[in-house]
Amino acid sequence: MDSPGKVCIPIPDVDFRPEFAQNRSPLQTTICIHLEGRGVIMRIFVISVLLLSGWHATAADIDWQVTRSWTPALEKKFSEFVNILGTSGCRTLTECLTSSASNPFYAARTPKRRYPADCADFPFSLRMYFAWMEELPFDYVSRAVPANSRNETKGDLRYTKFGNKPGAWRTIQAGGTYDFFAELSALRGAVSTATYRMHYDYISDFYPPAISPAQIQPGTVVYDPSGHAAIVYAVQKDGRIRLMDAHPDNSVTRITYDQKFSRSRPRMGRGLRIGGRN
Repeated sequence: MDSPGKVCIPIPDVDFRPEFAQNRSPLQTTICIHLEGRGVIMRIFVISVLLLSGWHATAADIDWQVTRSWTPALEKKFSEFVNILGTSGCRTLTECLTSSASNPFYAARTPKRRYPADCADFPFSLRMYFAWMEELPFDYVSRAVPANSRNETKGDLRYTKFGNKPGAWRTIQAGGTYDFFAELSALRGAVSTATYRMHYDYISDFYPPAISPAQIQPGTVVYDPSGHAAIVYAVQKDGRIRLMDAHPDNSVTRITYDQKFSRSRPRMGRGLRIGGRN
């Protein structure tokens, strides 16, 4: 309610689009500003800026509630989502997610913020983002530990001699309300290429696919034990596997899966991987 010296302005969710809304309804935020002691010109200026800026920090911008489960149809939609991003030519995760050309499924509902990602974060971030938009569960290994700590000689978990294993999990599940941006920030702080460096005997974030066109689809992840990760966005008719990868400067590039990806022992978890726990 307005009171002397205070003005309240309702700001609608201008990004709300019913065709993408799933179970959501448009939300509205009310901004109240105390203007006591301010001149008329300053009052007009403040109100005008708010109205013209389109600012709408609604709960829908960040809330993540799980209302559905993963299905083969949603896995296919995730694959299509990654394929469109990859073929669009977007050059940062921010551009990939906020441009309607790169992200026709969800750009209209994506808050206009920065979405930084390096090579390890990138595949996880895409899957987490998709899960958020589709109100799906999501989990990941939030802490990697050496698989053979007694005999390990490497202090850097990204390059352990015997590989790693899960030490802790983070789970987004039905029954709670989660702040997507807090979860994305936590993921970026927890995930590194050490998270990929796990033998398939462990129940981790991935499992090895059959080497066939039915299994190697956009969304499949590739891990190089030398310290790099990427995500498949297309498999061409001649069999070439096209990848997107991100870098410490947050740039996103396209490469081909070839002999530059090093071979290693199975305990390193190298090669093509499919996300398998959500």
